[in-house]
Amino acid sequence: MQTIVHRTMIVTVLAGILVTTAFSLPQDVTSVGKSGQSPAETLDTLSTSCLDLVVNSNGNFGNNSAGTVNMDYFGPTDCDTGLNSRGNSRVYLGEGSPIIIRRLTSTTYVASWSIYGDNRFVRAPGGNPESAFSTSSYNAYTTGTLLTADSSVKVELTWYAPTHADSCNFVVQKMLVFPATISSPVANLQIGQAFDFDIPTDSGTANNVSGSDAARRMVWLRGFNSTDTVTDCVDNGRRYGGAALLNWYMKSRTCLDSLWSGSAEASDMLRDPLGHLIPDSVSKTMHIAGYGVRPAITDQIGLLTYRDGMAGYTLPANDTLTIITAIATVRTAASAYAGLDSLKKAIDKAKMFNWKTLHQCGGCCVGKRGNVNCVGIVDLSDLSAFVSYLTGGGFVLCCLEEADMNGNGVIDLWDISCLISMLTGGWCAPADCPMW
Repeated sequence: MQTIVHRTMIVTVLAGILVTTAFSLPQDVTSVGKSGQSPAETLDTLSTSCLDLVVNSNGNFGNNSAGTVNMDYFGPTDCDTGLNSRGNSRVYLGEGSPIIIRRLTSTTYVASWSIYGDNRFVRAPGGNPESAFSTSSYNAYTTGTLLTADSSVKVELTWYAPTHADSCNFVVQKMLVFPATISSPVANLQIGQAFDFDIPTDSGTANNVSGSDAARRMVWLRGFNSTDTVTDCVDNGRRYGGAALLNWYMKSRTCLDSLWSGSAEASDMLRDPLGHLIPDSVSKTMHIAGYGVRPAITDQIGLLTYRDGMAGYTLPANDTLTIITAIATVRTAASAYAGLDSLKKAIDKAKMFNWKTLHQCGGCCVGKRGNVNCVGIVDLSDLSAFVSYLTGGGFVLCCLEEADMNGNGVIDLWDISCLISMLTGGWCAPADCPMW
C-alpha cells in the first residue's frame, strides 16, 4: 500500500493481526474483517501555533502517549518531565478513539475502537482514502472511510488544527457515521468517543481531577498540585484538558447539540489487567444518561456518548450522522478557577471556528448581530449578558456569532463597544449574520 507523505511527522506502522470484537460474557473473540482490510497505518502530526496532535489513519489520536505531540506545551519553560512523579508535561492527551458499540443482547456486544493497542476498525473497500490538506486557516487530516468490526457501520474522521495564533489550544474533529449498506438502518448502537487525558500532575503519573460543564456539553480533567515542599516550574493544578460536543446533524442540516452522556471514569473500571477496554464496562458507562465524574484523584478516561437510547440508537438508512467535537487544553493560568475559565473560552472559540471557518454548522444567528442572550430582541439585557461573559461572570454564549459584532471570528472589547454604540444610536452597524 502506498504511504501518504506530508508535513511534520510521518510514521508508517505495519498492521498487526486484527483482533476483532464480537464479545460476550465471558469474553469470546472471533474473526471479523473479510469484507475489509487492515492496511498499514499512517500517522500525521497536526500543528497549531502552540501545540501538536498526532493522528492515525485508523481513527486513533495521541498514539499511546507518544510525547510532545499530545496537545502539550513542553519546551524550555516547561520543565516537569515525570521524574519523581512531578508531572510529565510532554503529554496532555495520551490517546483517544471513536467508540461504536452494537448491542446484540443485554450481555453481548460488537465493539469497535482504536485505542490501547487495539485496532478494531478496518479500511472500507471502495471508500475514501486517507489524506492531508491545508488552507490558510487550518491544517487537516482525514482517515478516509473505516468500517466497524461487524461491517455494519462506516466511519470517517477529520481533524482540523487552526493556524491563527489566538486559536492555538484546540483541535476540532468531524466524525461521519453512516450505514455500511446505505439503504439499511442499523439499530441498537452506542456512538461515542474516549479521551484518555493524562494532564501533568503531582499525584502519581496520570492521576487527575475531573469535572463537567453541561452548558458546553464538556467533560474536563485537570492536574493536581501536591501540598509539599517541592517547587515545580508550573503549578500542575492549573493545567486542564477537555472535550466537548459542539454540534451534530443529519442530512437535513438541522444543527443540534444534545448529548446523551458525558462522564469521566477511573481507568481501572474500564480496562482489563492487560490495559484493553472492556466492552461490557464501557457500554454500561456510556448508557448512563446525563453527566457524571469520578470524585477521586485517579487515572481517568473521559467519555462522550453522542447517541444512545433505552434500546440503543438507530442509524437511519440513506442518511449520515455528522458529529463535531472540540478537544482543548490549557497550559497554566493564574489559578485553578482561571484555568477552567480559559478552557471554557477555548471551547467557545472552537465553536466559533467551526461556524465561521469550517462552515459545518450554524443557523443560530438571525438577521443582524447583537442578540447576545438569544431572547429575540437586542436591548440592555444583551449588554448585561455580554459584560458577564467577558468578565467571567458565568454567562454562557448561546450563539457566538450574535456576539461577534464585526464578524471577524474574535469576541473582544471591540464587539461590546459596538453593541453599546448600537444601543445608543452611535457609530456601529453590526455585520449581517452568516448564511448557513
